[in-house]
Amino acid sequence: MEKYDMWIAEYEKEVTVLEVPGLYEDTGNYGIFRPSQQTGHPFIIIEYKQPEIDKEAIIVEEFKHYLRSVGVIIDESKLESRRQENEARALTYKELISIDDLVDCYELGLQTTWEISEELQLPPEFIQNALEYFKTVLKPEFTYHTHHGDYKVTVGSTINFYKLTNSSVK
Repeated sequence: MEKYDMWIAEYEKEVTVLEVPGLYEDTGNYGIFRPSQQTGHPFIIIEYKQPEIDKEAIIVEEFKHYLRSVGVIIDESKLESRRQENEARALTYKELISIDDLVDCYELGLQTTWEISEELQLPPEFIQNALEYFKTVLKPEFTYHTHHGDYKVTVGSTINFYKLTNSSVK
């Protein structure tokens, strides 16, 4: 079972997932969350023509909207709409990419967005945006340091991993 199909199976306990052609042409969005006007039952609608690799990130983000968003937030000229959109996107980054995933990619010698994208089976643009997000939230002033397992993780203008030796572990 593909990852996208696993998300559908999990989410369909709470929402109905529909794939429709022409969603992007009609709305300018590849996915939308919407409660039913008549029953109030929630729907996640996804552009049918999207590649499966893109659909995974879309369905997770739309489910995060189901869990957290209030009201209609399609008009991103409104501050509250942008805030809710950014919150759902941040939750999606955290859901789909963990620090363990990034350490695994580092251990495999993967360095480019394309290589990481291929390994994690997520779109390159999603990976790039997630890395930019992680750099901003992990970098309070100029540099952020943390330890994760056998690694020191340093976030500045890039995210770097340094394997710690036994003598350097605190």
